[in-house]
Amino acid sequence: MENLLTVPKAMIAATVFVVQNAGACFMRGLPVVVAMGVLAYINVLTNGSFAIAGQAIESFLYAIFAVAWHRYSLLPEVREKRGFALSFGLREIKFGALIVVVSLIGYVVTSALVAVLPDEAAIVVVLILVLVASSILVFFYPAIALEQPIDGGLFVQEGLTLIFSFILGGLLAMLIFILPVGAAALIAFGIASMFGAVTMVAILVGVVNFIAWVIIIAIMVSTASFLYRDVIGLKEVHGA
Repeated sequence: MENLLTVPKAMIAATVFVVQNAGACFMRGLPVVVAMGVLAYINVLTNGSFAIAGQAIESFLYAIFAVAWHRYSLLPEVREKRGFALSFGLREIKFGALIVVVSLIGYVVTSALVAVLPDEAAIVVVLILVLVASSILVFFYPAIALEQPIDGGLFVQEGLTLIFSFILGGLLAMLIFILPVGAAALIAFGIASMFGAVTMVAILVGVVNFIAWVIIIAIMVSTASFLYRDVIGLKEVHGA
C-alpha cells in the first residue's frame, strides 16, 4: 500500500510546494516561456522550416528551467540565493541532451509500431511503453540536475516497482492539471466574451496558458525531485 501511494503523495507535496513558492517559480519560468514564444514566432515566419531546430532548442530551454527548479525544490542553499536564478552549463546540456535522445527514440519506436500494428493495438502498446519509460526516466532527470550518481539498475528496479503508483499519479494529475486549467480557460473566455473583444480573448487565453504551463511543469519537476529524494535518497550536493 505504501508503494501504491508513493507517487500521489509526492505529487500532492509538489503541488503544495509550488503554490507556496509561486513567486520563485514564475521568476524562473517567465524568461523560458518568453524565449519559447520567440522560437514559435520565428517558426511561423519561416513557414515551419525552423521546426526541427526549434524543438531541439526548446529541449535545452526547458532543461534550463527544470534544472533550476529541481535544485530549488531540494536544496535549501539554492532557495536562499539572490540574483538571477537560471544558468546554462554542463548540467543543463546533459539534461537537454537526454530529452532530445528520448524524444528521438520515442518517435522512431512509435513510428515503427504504427507501421506494423493496427491503430488500436499501437496506441495501447505506446501507452504502456510511455508508462514504463516515464517511471524509469523520472529518476534520471533529477539525478542529472542534482549531480547525483546515475545508477541505471537501481532506477529501473525502483521505477518498475512503482508502475501502479504512477498510474494512480496520472489519475491524480488529471484532477490537479486538466480540470483547473480547463475551468480557468472557460472563465477567461467567458469574461472576454462579455466585452466582445477578440484581442482580450487572445490576451486572457495567453495569460492562462502561461500560468498553466509554468505551474504544471513546476509540479512535475518537483514531483520527480521528491520521488528521487524519497525513493533513491539524496547524497550531499557540492557547489549548489
